[in-house]
Formats: sequence, structure tokens, C-alpha cells
Amino acid sequence: GIPVETQMEEYAPGQIEYSMKPQYGIKMVDAVHRLRYVTKALCDRNGLEATFMTRPNQDTTSNGFHFNHSLWTLDGKNAFYDPNDDHKCSEILRYWVAGLIHQ
Repeated sequence: GIPVETQMEEYAPGQIEYSMKPQYGIKMVDAVHRLRYVTKALCDRNGLEATFMTRPNQDTTSNGFHFNHSLWTLDGKNAFYDPNDDHKCSEILRYWVAGLIHQ
């Protein structure tokens, strides 16, 4: 299945946002692929076209595609949180973010 939690209209005409339940590892990648495939197939069957382009129309708002990240220790603690840090960020979080933005 596809773990969709919510679906709502966005700002641009025909723009829809899906929110999905958190998944571990490759399961989320598979779920996103299935959601895109099913969305395109259902639209095609109804004479519509679904696109996941960043900005399919210059006259409307752009589309987004974002992920929320979390990392937990084996005993269930948030590995990104450090109560002693001024910004409450652990060293693991700093490395995690550095890895995401490294080019």
C-alpha cells in the first residue's frame, strides 16, 4: 500500500499535496514511486495529466518535494537532540546536515 496520511489542495489550480506516514529505509522510496505511478495512471485514465515538475507553469506557484528526517538510538532517544547544546543540536545532527548539503 501507499501510506498516505493526508491529501489537500495547494495554492495553484490542480496542485495537490500528499503527506505520508514515516517509513524506514527503502520503504519510503518505494512508497513515493508507487504514489507517483498511481497518480499518473489515475489521471491518465480520466483524461488528465499529472506532473511532478518543479514549476510546470510560469504563472503559478511552484511545486515542492521535501523530506523530514529523524534518527533514533536503539533505546528510543532522539539522536539529533542535545539538551546541553545552545541550539539543542547534537554532533550527529551537525554531521547529518553537513552530509546532506555537501556537494
